[in-house]
Amino acid sequence: MGRLDNILTHLTASNGSRPAVAVIIVIIKAGGLVSRHQILLAWYWAGFYTPGDILSSKMLTNIIRFMYQNPLNRVVYGIIICMVDLRPALESDFSAIRALIYKVRINPLDLDWQRFVVAVTPGGDLVGCGQVKPHGDGSLELASIAVEPAYRGQGVAREIIERLIAAYPGDLYLTCRSRLGPLYEKFGFRRVEESAMPRYFRKISRMARIFGRTGLMPRDLWVMRRDGGGPV
Repeated sequence: MGRLDNILTHLTASNGSRPAVAVIIVIIKAGGLVSRHQILLAWYWAGFYTPGDILSSKMLTNIIRFMYQNPLNRVVYGIIICMVDLRPALESDFSAIRALIYKVRINPLDLDWQRFVVAVTPGGDLVGCGQVKPHGDGSLELASIAVEPAYRGQGVAREIIERLIAAYPGDLYLTCRSRLGPLYEKFGFRRVEESAMPRYFRKISRMARIFGRTGLMPRDLWVMRRDGGGPV
Protein backbone atom coordinates (compact mmCIF):
# COMPACT_ATOMS: atom_id res chain seq x y z
CA MET A 1 0.00 0.00 0.00
CA GLY A 2 3.00 2.32 0.16
CA ARG A 3 2.75 3.31 -3.50
CA LEU A 4 -1.00 3.80 -3.20
CA ASP A 5 -0.55 6.01 -0.12
CA ASN A 6 1.93 8.18 -2.02
CA ILE A 7 -0.46 8.49 -4.93
CA LEU A 8 -3.32 9.48 -2.62
CA THR A 9 -1.14 12.12 -1.01
CA HIS A 10 -0.58 13.73 -4.40
CA LEU A 11 -4.17 13.28 -5.53
CA THR A 12 -5.89 14.69 -2.47
CA ALA A 13 -3.51 17.64 -2.40
CA SER A 14 -4.67 18.61 -5.91
CA ASN A 15 -7.91 19.87 -7.36
CA GLY A 16 -10.05 19.08 -10.38
CA SER A 17 -10.61 15.42 -11.20
CA ARG A 18 -7.69 14.01 -9.21
CA PRO A 19 -9.56 13.39 -5.91
CA ALA A 20 -12.22 11.49 -7.90
CA VAL A 21 -9.49 9.28 -9.33
CA ALA A 22 -8.18 8.72 -5.82
CA VAL A 23 -11.59 7.58 -4.61
CA ILE A 24 -11.94 5.16 -7.52
CA ILE A 25 -8.49 3.71 -6.83
CA VAL A 26 -9.30 3.23 -3.13
CA ILE A 27 -12.64 1.54 -3.81
CA ILE A 28 -11.29 -0.83 -6.44
CA LYS A 29 -8.03 -1.47 -4.60
CA ALA A 30 -10.03 -2.50 -1.53
CA GLY A 31 -11.61 -5.21 -3.64
CA GLY A 32 -8.23 -6.40 -4.89
CA LEU A 33 -9.08 -5.47 -8.48
CA VAL A 34 -6.26 -3.06 -9.31
CA SER A 35 -2.76 -4.19 -10.12
CA ARG A 36 0.41 -2.17 -9.75
CA HIS A 37 0.34 -1.36 -13.46
CA GLN A 38 -3.25 -0.16 -13.26
CA ILE A 39 -2.37 2.14 -10.38
CA LEU A 40 0.45 3.59 -12.46
CA LEU A 41 -2.01 3.98 -15.33
CA ALA A 42 -4.47 5.88 -13.13
CA TRP A 43 -1.59 7.97 -11.82
CA TYR A 44 -0.68 8.88 -15.40
CA TRP A 45 -4.24 9.90 -16.23
CA ALA A 46 -4.32 12.00 -13.05
CA GLY A 47 -1.48 14.04 -14.53
CA PHE A 48 1.60 12.95 -12.64
CA TYR A 49 3.36 11.25 -15.53
CA THR A 50 3.79 12.14 -19.15
CA PRO A 51 3.47 9.34 -21.75
CA GLY A 52 7.23 9.11 -21.98
CA ASP A 53 7.53 8.52 -18.24
CA ILE A 54 5.56 5.27 -18.38
CA LEU A 55 4.49 4.13 -21.81
CA SER A 56 3.89 5.40 -25.28
CA SER A 57 0.40 6.77 -25.90
CA LYS A 58 -0.35 3.86 -28.27
CA MET A 59 0.74 1.26 -25.72
CA LEU A 60 -1.31 3.02 -23.04
CA THR A 61 -4.42 2.80 -25.22
CA ASN A 62 -3.83 -0.92 -25.75
CA ILE A 63 -3.56 -1.46 -22.00
CA ILE A 64 -6.83 0.39 -21.40
CA ARG A 65 -8.57 -1.78 -23.99
CA PHE A 66 -7.15 -4.89 -22.34
CA MET A 67 -8.43 -3.72 -18.98
CA TYR A 68 -11.89 -3.22 -20.43
CA GLN A 69 -12.09 -6.89 -21.35
CA ASN A 70 -12.41 -7.63 -17.63
CA PRO A 71 -15.93 -6.62 -16.48
CA LEU A 72 -14.59 -5.79 -13.01
CA ASN A 73 -12.45 -3.04 -14.50
CA ARG A 74 -15.15 -1.36 -16.60
CA VAL A 75 -15.98 1.21 -13.95
CA VAL A 76 -12.33 2.23 -13.82
CA TYR A 77 -12.20 2.29 -17.63
CA GLY A 78 -15.30 4.43 -17.82
CA ILE A 79 -13.90 6.98 -15.39
CA ILE A 80 -10.44 7.13 -16.94
CA ILE A 81 -11.56 7.16 -20.55
CA CYS A 82 -13.73 10.24 -19.94
CA MET A 83 -10.78 12.34 -18.85
CA VAL A 84 -10.64 14.36 -22.03
CA ASP A 85 -10.39 18.10 -22.47
CA LEU A 86 -12.43 20.12 -24.96
CA ARG A 87 -10.71 23.02 -26.67
CA PRO A 88 -10.78 24.96 -29.94
CA ALA A 89 -8.86 23.14 -32.65
CA LEU A 90 -5.37 24.19 -33.65
CA GLU A 91 -3.98 24.13 -37.17
CA SER A 92 -1.79 21.22 -36.09
CA ASP A 93 -4.97 19.23 -35.33
CA PHE A 94 -6.19 19.29 -38.92
CA SER A 95 -4.63 16.03 -40.09
CA ALA A 96 -6.05 14.18 -37.05
CA ILE A 97 -9.49 15.75 -37.61
CA ARG A 98 -9.52 14.72 -41.24
CA ALA A 99 -8.32 11.19 -40.41
CA LEU A 100 -11.09 10.78 -37.82
CA ILE A 101 -13.76 12.07 -40.23
CA TYR A 102 -12.67 9.54 -42.85
CA LYS A 103 -12.43 6.79 -40.25
CA VAL A 104 -16.05 7.18 -39.15
CA ARG A 105 -17.20 7.69 -42.77
CA ILE A 106 -19.05 10.97 -42.55
CA ASN A 107 -19.02 13.94 -44.91
CA PRO A 108 -15.34 14.89 -45.46
CA LEU A 109 -16.08 18.15 -47.28
CA ASP A 110 -15.61 21.67 -45.94
CA LEU A 111 -13.37 20.81 -43.01
CA ASP A 112 -12.04 24.15 -41.75
CA TRP A 113 -10.00 23.50 -38.61
CA GLN A 114 -10.76 27.00 -37.29
CA ARG A 115 -14.42 26.06 -36.81
CA PHE A 116 -13.76 22.87 -34.86
CA VAL A 117 -13.93 21.93 -31.21
CA VAL A 118 -11.82 18.88 -30.39
CA ALA A 119 -11.67 16.40 -27.51
CA VAL A 120 -8.10 15.54 -26.51
CA THR A 121 -6.76 13.05 -23.96
CA PRO A 122 -4.14 14.03 -21.38
CA GLY A 123 -1.66 12.20 -23.61
CA GLY A 124 -2.47 14.54 -26.52
CA ASP A 125 -4.53 12.14 -28.67
CA LEU A 126 -7.45 13.67 -30.53
CA VAL A 127 -10.44 11.41 -29.90
CA GLY A 128 -13.43 13.54 -30.91
CA CYS A 129 -14.40 16.59 -32.93
CA GLY A 130 -17.26 18.69 -34.21
CA GLN A 131 -17.90 21.97 -35.98
CA VAL A 132 -20.56 24.48 -36.93
CA LYS A 133 -20.25 25.44 -40.57
CA PRO A 134 -21.98 28.32 -42.40
CA HIS A 135 -23.76 28.07 -45.73
CA GLY A 136 -24.38 30.62 -48.46
CA ASP A 137 -28.04 31.05 -47.53
CA GLY A 138 -27.07 32.16 -44.03
CA SER A 139 -27.92 28.89 -42.29
CA LEU A 140 -25.57 27.25 -39.80
CA GLU A 141 -25.03 23.49 -39.61
CA LEU A 142 -23.92 21.37 -36.67
CA ALA A 143 -21.63 18.96 -38.46
CA SER A 144 -18.65 16.62 -38.40
CA ILE A 145 -19.51 15.13 -35.00
CA ALA A 146 -17.09 12.22 -34.69
CA VAL A 147 -15.66 10.18 -31.81
CA GLU A 148 -13.04 7.44 -31.84
CA PRO A 149 -14.78 4.05 -31.44
CA ALA A 150 -12.90 3.24 -28.21
CA TYR A 151 -14.24 6.44 -26.62
CA ARG A 152 -17.90 6.13 -27.58
CA GLY A 153 -20.63 5.79 -25.02
CA GLN A 154 -18.67 7.92 -22.53
CA GLY A 155 -20.35 11.29 -23.15
CA VAL A 156 -17.66 12.73 -25.43
CA ALA A 157 -20.06 13.50 -28.31
CA ARG A 158 -22.56 15.04 -25.89
CA GLU A 159 -19.91 17.39 -24.49
CA ILE A 160 -18.88 18.45 -28.00
CA ILE A 161 -22.48 19.08 -29.09
CA GLU A 162 -23.30 21.06 -25.96
CA ARG A 163 -20.15 23.16 -26.35
CA LEU A 164 -21.03 24.01 -29.96
CA ILE A 165 -24.68 24.78 -29.14
CA ALA A 166 -23.53 27.14 -26.38
CA ALA A 167 -21.18 28.88 -28.81
CA TYR A 168 -23.90 29.24 -31.48
CA PRO A 169 -27.16 29.97 -29.62
CA GLY A 170 -29.13 30.87 -32.78
CA ASP A 171 -30.94 28.50 -35.13
CA LEU A 172 -28.88 25.43 -35.98
CA TYR A 173 -29.52 22.76 -38.59
CA LEU A 174 -28.07 19.30 -39.08
CA THR A 175 -28.46 16.28 -41.33
CA CYS A 176 -28.46 12.74 -39.98
CA ARG A 177 -29.73 9.22 -40.58
CA SER A 178 -33.22 8.63 -39.24
CA ARG A 179 -31.92 6.28 -36.53
CA LEU A 180 -29.99 9.20 -35.00
CA GLY A 181 -33.01 11.50 -34.89
CA PRO A 182 -33.98 10.58 -31.31
CA LEU A 183 -30.45 11.33 -30.15
CA TYR A 184 -30.51 14.87 -31.52
CA GLU A 185 -34.03 15.44 -30.21
CA LYS A 186 -32.48 15.35 -26.74
CA PHE A 187 -30.62 18.54 -27.66
CA GLY A 188 -33.75 20.31 -28.89
CA PHE A 189 -33.52 19.44 -32.60
CA ARG A 190 -36.72 18.63 -34.50
CA ARG A 191 -37.22 17.25 -37.98
CA VAL A 192 -38.00 19.90 -40.58
CA GLU A 193 -40.33 19.56 -43.55
CA GLU A 194 -38.69 20.35 -46.88
CA SER A 195 -40.92 23.38 -47.46
CA ALA A 196 -39.53 24.99 -44.28
CA MET A 197 -35.86 24.31 -45.03
CA PRO A 198 -33.30 26.93 -46.05
CA ARG A 199 -32.14 26.67 -49.66
CA TYR A 200 -29.01 24.63 -48.92
CA PHE A 201 -30.89 21.96 -46.98
CA ARG A 202 -33.73 21.76 -49.52
CA LYS A 203 -31.07 20.94 -52.09
CA ILE A 204 -29.56 18.25 -49.84
CA SER A 205 -33.00 16.76 -49.15
CA ARG A 206 -33.84 16.55 -52.85
CA MET A 207 -30.47 15.00 -53.64
CA ALA A 208 -31.05 12.36 -50.97
CA ARG A 209 -34.38 11.43 -52.56
CA ILE A 210 -32.79 11.08 -55.99
CA PHE A 211 -29.46 9.49 -55.16
CA GLY A 212 -30.81 7.43 -52.28
CA ARG A 213 -32.31 5.10 -54.85
CA THR A 214 -28.84 4.37 -56.19
CA GLY A 215 -27.14 3.96 -52.82
CA LEU A 216 -24.95 7.04 -53.33
CA MET A 217 -26.73 8.82 -50.48
CA PRO A 218 -28.78 7.49 -47.56
CA ARG A 219 -32.48 7.35 -48.34
CA ASP A 220 -33.44 8.01 -44.74
CA LEU A 221 -31.62 11.35 -44.43
CA TRP A 222 -33.27 13.76 -42.02
CA VAL A 223 -32.86 17.52 -41.83
CA MET A 224 -33.34 18.80 -38.29
CA ARG A 225 -33.43 22.26 -36.75
CA ARG A 226 -32.85 23.58 -33.26
CA ASP A 227 -34.51 26.93 -32.71
CA GLY A 228 -32.36 29.55 -31.04
CA GLY A 229 -32.88 29.56 -27.31
CA GLY A 230 -34.19 25.96 -27.29
CA PRO A 231 -33.42 23.56 -24.44
CA VAL A 232 -30.02 21.89 -24.31
